[in-house]
Amino acid sequence: MTIKVVTIEEMRAIENQAGENGISTDQLMQRAGNGLAKVILGNCSVIGDRILALVGKGNNGGDALVA
Repeated sequence: MTIKVVTIEEMRAIENQAGENGISTDQLMQRAGNGLAKVILGNCSVIGDRILALVGKGNNGGDALVA
């Protein structure tokens, strides 16, 4: 799996373009959270029912909450 790393400015441009194409912030967050959950479940041995997500400022907290 390849993960593209972008700058803050690039991410803002991507989010703005998504909005112009009718994709809401909530939809982006749902997609990001679901993608994160798939990566976690596909690559980690999960024991128990809790996972700790450490996130920075911005919308990353919402993405983690969805996951």
